[in-house]
Amino acid sequence: MAPTIHTHTQHRPTTERTASRRVGAFRDDGRGVSEVLGAILLFGLLMTLLVLIQVNAVPAQNQQIEFEHNQRAQQDMLSVDRAILQAGTENVPASTQVEVATRYPSRFFLVNPGVGAGSIATTEPGTVTVSNAVAPSASTYWNGDDRTFETRRLRYRPNYNEYRNAPVTVYEHNTLVNTFDNGAVRPVDSGSFVDGDQLLLVFLDGQLATSSTNAIAVETTPLSGPSQSVTITNGTDSGIAVSLPTALTEDQWRGLLEDETVANGGRVSAISVAPGTPHNTLTVTLEPGTYQLRMARVGVGGSIDESALGPHYLTTDDEAFGESIRTDESRAVTVDVRDRFNNPATGDVTFTSADGSFRKADGTTADSLTKSSDERGAVTAVFVPASGFTGTAVVTASQDFDGDSTVQSWERTQFSIPVEQSGDDESTDSVSGVNPYFAESVRLESVRRQGPNGVSIDFYNNGSTDREIRQVRLLFYSSNSGNPADWGKLNDDDDDQFYRFGNWEPVDQSIVIESKQTETVSITFDRAGTQDFFGLAVEYNGLSANYFVQVP
Repeated sequence: MAPTIHTHTQHRPTTERTASRRVGAFRDDGRGVSEVLGAILLFGLLMTLLVLIQVNAVPAQNQQIEFEHNQRAQQDMLSVDRAILQAGTENVPASTQVEVATRYPSRFFLVNPGVGAGSIATTEPGTVTVSNAVAPSASTYWNGDDRTFETRRLRYRPNYNEYRNAPVTVYEHNTLVNTFDNGAVRPVDSGSFVDGDQLLLVFLDGQLATSSTNAIAVETTPLSGPSQSVTITNGTDSGIAVSLPTALTEDQWRGLLEDETVANGGRVSAISVAPGTPHNTLTVTLEPGTYQLRMARVGVGGSIDESALGPHYLTTDDEAFGESIRTDESRAVTVDVRDRFNNPATGDVTFTSADGSFRKADGTTADSLTKSSDERGAVTAVFVPASGFTGTAVVTASQDFDGDSTVQSWERTQFSIPVEQSGDDESTDSVSGVNPYFAESVRLESVRRQGPNGVSIDFYNNGSTDREIRQVRLLFYSSNSGNPADWGKLNDDDDDQFYRFGNWEPVDQSIVIESKQTETVSITFDRAGTQDFFGLAVEYNGLSANYFVQVP
């Protein structure tokens, strides 16, 4: 009998099989754990990169952006510099935008710093003094005494996050400079208040103090201008000295004015800076000689000092009254009203003379006559010598401009007019009447309007002899507006100016009307309107005529 073979199958317990499957399951999920860890590492790397960019790259980029903005802001301040100059020299107001704060570009996942507010402000006023200056044409005012004026500086201060050593840009005395914390000064332009024999002083007035993260509009308003040139020279052997408030040092000004020094062919003989509060004082001494001085006042901001404006002194040219008149003649005299900056101003002037009277608009005379200056600052009065007076007539023009009840020396001017005994005049060959139109006459052919206040007249010489205009006289002027012209000029020549109710005015220029030819003569009045009517007397060589002319 065959032996029985028993096969034994070993069965693991259920718990052991379950544990085995769990181990296998964990072994199968290892790849998922790697992906999660990889994502975490990648995220960490990205965050680290963003942090590095935020900490290093963003500040570096912002510094470059701020530097480039500062260059633009300096160009804006240069535009303000030019606007100030234009307001002072050309009487043109302007509004200039200054980009005072920078803007950063948007950065995804990155943080920009806050925008710093830049500021523009005027400084405290300082005193400008011009010493030892004499002006022959304005000797009552520019007589060698110190003349003082107030001015301010204009300062732009940036506020950056990264551009740590950004300069402060300052305008003072026609000069725009960058000042750095280390004391360095770099000019932004090549301007200066002295250029050879030219002096240009532009005074800033007004209070401006504003900061913003947006652009700021700087308004430049002409207060006294356009600047008029006055010839000045030194009153003593020493040169003219100009003292100005400044924040710069002597070495810095020596660098800025190096090209204007005597050593380099200029006319600046000495430069010094004295410390002070709130400003230092720069003093520039000029070589003895003649200079052209121009001054102007420009407003920036509010709170303008009105007391510095308006009429201040009177001036006249004595040489204009050197020629004598006869006792039965009259003489038009003109004075100029100027403000303290030598520019035309509007104001009343009173004319007086113990030696005669003054003709009024209606043709009568008065011992005293008060008239207002025109837009050029000029005031004209017609002086009539007293009956039988001969000798030198003294005419005084004066006004208490500052209202202190005292007429100062610069608020008064006098001039002398020689008066001679009347004599027989040389008679002309003939008088050709009113608007003559016959043989040997000089005819009025046509009249045309010329500009707002003038006419152009064509004269035709019908005679056989060339005729030269020797004298002219404005007989009358009738105006529709009731405001007649006081004077006219031949060919717009100041030397050939004649006046209503005045006497004959000799013609200095050569105006010849050839035989059988036409000559055009222009007359410019101080005012003229359409349909106005005037009478003009003309004396030629050997002939005279009266013309009644209507303004087209």
